[in-house]
Amino acid sequence: EHLAAAQRLSGADDEIAQRMLESARLRQWEAKGIPASRLGNFWDAERLAVQYDHVDEMSPSELQQWYAQAGMPEETGLEDKDICTLLKLVTVWQALPLAELRSECEKSGVPIPGGRGGFGDIEKQRQRMTKQLLLQERMIAWDAKGFQANRIGDVYTVLRLVE
Repeated sequence: EHLAAAQRLSGADDEIAQRMLESARLRQWEAKGIPASRLGNFWDAERLAVQYDHVDEMSPSELQQWYAQAGMPEETGLEDKDICTLLKLVTVWQALPLAELRSECEKSGVPIPGGRGGFGDIEKQRQRMTKQLLLQERMIAWDAKGFQANRIGDVYTVLRLVE
C-alpha cells in the first residue's frame, strides 16, 4: 500500500517536473522570437524551434534559392540576414493555427481569402495568406528602399521595378 502511494507521488512529481521543463523551454523559445504561446501546444512550438535552427544553419546559396522559389526578384543589397528573417516569418505563419494566421493578416492589412470548404481549401487559404503576408513584408521593405511601393500599391508592378 505504501509502495503504491509512493509510486503515485513519484508519477505526480515526474509530471510536475515535465511541465516545469516545458514551461522553461517555451520561455526560451519566446525569447528567441518564436511565438510559442500562439501555436497551441508544446510540440508545435518544439517543431517550429527546430525549423528556426535549420534556417539559421542554411547557407547563403540556400537562402537565395528559397527567396527565388518564393517568387521574389533578385535584389541588389538584399542581405542573407534579411532573407533569414523573412524565411523565419514564413515558417511562423505556416505553423500558426488558422485563426492566428487570420489575425496576423488582419493586423497587417492583408485581405483574407474566402471559402470555408474542406481540408484542401483550408490549406490553399493558408498558402495564399502566407504568400500575401510575405509580399506585404517585401512591400514595406521596398518602400523603405525608395521604390514607393505603397504609393504604387500593386505588388506585381513593384516586383517588375525591383527586378
